Amino acid sequence: MVEKDVGSRYTESQAAQYHLAVDLARRPRDVTPPRRGAPASRCVTEARNSVSVARAVMEYLIGIQGPDFVLMAADTVAASSIVHMKRDHDKMFKMSEKILLLCVGEAGDTVQFAEYIQKNVQLYKMRNGYELSPTAAANFTRRNLADYLRSRSPYHVNLLLAGYDEHDGPALYYMDYLASLAKVPFAAHGYGAFLTLSILDRYYKPGITREEAIEVLKKCLEELQKRFILNLPSFNARFIDKDGIHEVTNVPLLKSVA
Repeated sequence: MVEKDVGSRYTESQAAQYHLAVDLARRPRDVTPPRRGAPASRCVTEARNSVSVARAVMEYLIGIQGPDFVLMAADTVAASSIVHMKRDHDKMFKMSEKILLLCVGEAGDTVQFAEYIQKNVQLYKMRNGYELSPTAAANFTRRNLADYLRSRSPYHVNLLLAGYDEHDGPALYYMDYLASLAKVPFAAHGYGAFLTLSILDRYYKPGITREEAIEVLKKCLEELQKRFILNLPSFNARFIDKDGIHEVTNVPLLKSVA
């Protein structure tokens, strides 16, 4: 009934656009995988995407925001397929004196994208005489991730960005490889997030202290060692506050699990 009345209420051009929109809305979406005989480039791209996502979820990142700090932690395993290549790989990138970026995903993409953002943030400080705020750095990172997502060479990385601003205080941002961005009180990336988000939700509170944040982190790492099938033997942890970025030397890990 609405379609019959379109011509009387719109110009010919507007009516044509209306009918085109209706036609497109009625078409089934193409969600089928590439068929036999599909272009090789498409098959290779989709295979690379699936492998990149699989690698990203095997790693683990976590962030907990407090009233005047952010606690960040990441595993230190660098893996290729089913092999541990090294166990002292640092997945944290220092953007500025009070901003830290944690990045996991495809091995080449993580370093290239994180260093690209890092150098641009430093260049901004050199040109303007002051540093980007955590919010500005997060939106700059998200915009670049979104632009590359729509190109022929997207970056397959998952990110946590944390920082401290003199006016707004601490901030923690969650980003994934599809360029979604959210400001959150706590966050985790990887398969380990499925095991630890419930712990974060149970024990997190807005006024959490540093000691309590360490205890929550300990509970999460213990849960990973008990439940997660993969071996993540070591972690890096750092605090970000008004004085900068500080190492946490006593990252708690279980010595043995029954």
